[in-house]
Amino acid sequence: MKTLTLTILLIFSSFSIFGQEAKVTTDKKKYKLDEIIEVTFELNAKSDSMDLPEFNGFEIIGGPTESSSVTIEDGEMIVRESRTYKLQPVRRSRLKINSPVYFIDGRKIKGKPVKIKVD
Repeated sequence: MKTLTLTILLIFSSFSIFGQEAKVTTDKKKYKLDEIIEVTFELNAKSDSMDLPEFNGFEIIGGPTESSSVTIEDGEMIVRESRTYKLQPVRRSRLKINSPVYFIDGRKIKGKPVKIKVD
């Protein structure tokens, strides 16, 4: 019985450990040099802290706008947090917007970068 209880606890803790997902999103992939880029960093968990990426090739002109939500889906509590920045590209190029590094219980979580083109 102890083994079964321990196994169930390990399975549920692995869901909470590996269930976090970080995303970087923009509204499109091609921009003009004078356009404002709205980038959103999302995490489906509550982070302890985060390190922002370098915004190489961009000037921050707004943000962050922060939001968070808690919902219950299929009896499970889902926490989401997001930060949105408004960026102005400073040159024509193919640019990459990296994900922040989130820290949750001493672990690092990072999403995939978004690549955009500025004409």
